[in-house]
Amino acid sequence: MARYGECDVVVVGAGFAGLSAADALVRDGLTVRLLEARPRVGGRALTLFLADGTQLDLGAWTTFGPVLREAVGPLHWAGTETAVHWNGYFDGAVESGYRAAEEVRRSL
Repeated sequence: MARYGECDVVVVGAGFAGLSAADALVRDGLTVRLLEARPRVGGRALTLFLADGTQLDLGAWTTFGPVLREAVGPLHWAGTETAVHWNGYFDGAVESGYRAAEEVRRSL
């Protein structure tokens, strides 16, 4: 039976970390509800198109680091700022999503 009504796990945020965590959990047979406040996926990764045609790729570099890696009760954090390697980059976001998914699997 699902732990949270209709699903086993709720993933909040459809950035690269959230998408990676949801993917890993679904591959393990869990039912996942993925929540995103924005009308798009990708989190803080976004390309701005300027009036002159220039494309400006925005990153997601932040400096919270290890503090956000600690689970708080049933909440497990993922995001590029929580990555052990590639902090601030897409690869770090994906890595942190997989790390958070593994933490969730171990806690179930």
